[in-house]
Amino acid sequence: LKYSYYTADGSGACAGRPEWSGMLCATEPAAAITGGGGNPAEAVTTRYTYDRWGGVATVRESANGATRTTTRETDASGRPAKGAVSGGLGEAAGAATVTYDKDTGLIATQTANGQTISYTYDALGRQTAYADGAGNTVTTEYDALDRVVRTTDSVPSAVTYTYDVADRVKTLTDSVAGTFTA
Repeated sequence: LKYSYYTADGSGACAGRPEWSGMLCATEPAAAITGGGGNPAEAVTTRYTYDRWGGVATVRESANGATRTTTRETDASGRPAKGAVSGGLGEAAGAATVTYDKDTGLIATQTANGQTISYTYDALGRQTAYADGAGNTVTTEYDALDRVVRTTDSVPSAVTYTYDVADRVKTLTDSVAGTFTA
């Protein structure tokens, strides 16, 4: 492979970008493919752009007349917020988005293919609820020592936990399978 890097000055596809200077611009075949038999005649050429945080914003892969572009967007804090893949062979993947809990900074929702997964947290940042977007849910309860004491789901089933003085699970009681003791 041949590697090209962005430069601060000059002209051309990888030049005149001082903010990306020294970062990878492209990878491409160093020479033509020969003797490949029934394999494609062209290796992949990949080009990169970056966001203001220095993270990869787009990846454009081209070969044999097809191009696939992957985009990544960040929120104001530089966290992943949206991604999509378009073009290339087959069907383009739909966009995926992420939102964050304003109090904890943890992921609040993830959406892809029309389905949203959501997460809920308590004031201590512990996950207390999960919903998978298809109607399935899980809730989690904690004790004062930050240990999981109960989980319930939409099956419906519940699991409760008790602990010994060394914080090891002493009993696990499953509403379907019964009680297990360590």
